[in-house]
Amino acid sequence: MDIRQRLLDAAPLSLVRLVAAPYIAGESMDAAVGRADELFARQGVLATLDMLGESIESREDAAACRDAYLALVDRIADRPHCTVSLKPTSMGLHQGRALCRANIEQVTARAAAVGRGVTIDMEDRSTVDDTLAIYRELRPRYPNLGTVLQSRLKRTPGDIEALGEGAGRIRICLGAYPEPAEVALTDPRQVKEALYRQALRLLELGASVELATHDGVLLERLLAEATSRGVSRDRLEIQWLLGVPMERLRERCRRAGWTVRLYVPYCDRWEYAASYLKRRLLSNPKLLVYVAHNLWKRGT
Repeated sequence: MDIRQRLLDAAPLSLVRLVAAPYIAGESMDAAVGRADELFARQGVLATLDMLGESIESREDAAACRDAYLALVDRIADRPHCTVSLKPTSMGLHQGRALCRANIEQVTARAAAVGRGVTIDMEDRSTVDDTLAIYRELRPRYPNLGTVLQSRLKRTPGDIEALGEGAGRIRICLGAYPEPAEVALTDPRQVKEALYRQALRLLELGASVELATHDGVLLERLLAEATSRGVSRDRLEIQWLLGVPMERLRERCRRAGWTVRLYVPYCDRWEYAASYLKRRLLSNPKLLVYVAHNLWKRGT
């Protein structure tokens, strides 16, 4: 087991809660919506809200999660600066793809009725086929629906070509799930170069692309290339995690006319926040720098 994994697993929940606080909007839907409102009012930044959950073990659990998202959609019906993101396993994927698709469709239909977007998050490699199948089935009826591709997976270029000109709205990220070398790139430089190529290919296919990376050099390189290609500002969005201190770059992007959106998770149990933070720290050790920065700010 990786030493980072052992250290994170051994950390008491109270410490994890302290560390995770800047990255989690709070313990309720109202807290998350309030944070989204604050970000928009103060910084002109949009938000996508995600209810964290790691323990969907039954159809009843999946239905409860679906209902929570339906309530969230109703809550943001008058907030055009908000969208929602959801995970297929939270919608019941492990209980059956048909169930998961039906739950996602209910949320997406409700969101479409009030003009809000929905993004189907991508999880580990075992969920990719089902996630993309559900997306392909629902996207023609719901243009407000998007999904995610992970540049570290070796299969992603093929998935992009399979989506083709019907790719729609795609968030492209490095990937937060540990995967074996048989199916994933393991050199961070290769993963970032893959994201660069894949984002440009999606743009070539007419997709609306959401760049989810905290690598400022990579991001500015992508934006410069998109500008040189004449990519419309409404086809490219920049996304960051809540809590990552990149205010100067964020503001520079906004002033250049790019849309900026923060991923704003919330939870009703801090165990879920702990799982989220551990996954992020294991996938990107540089986040430890941001953690230290946030703790220092809190102490000053």
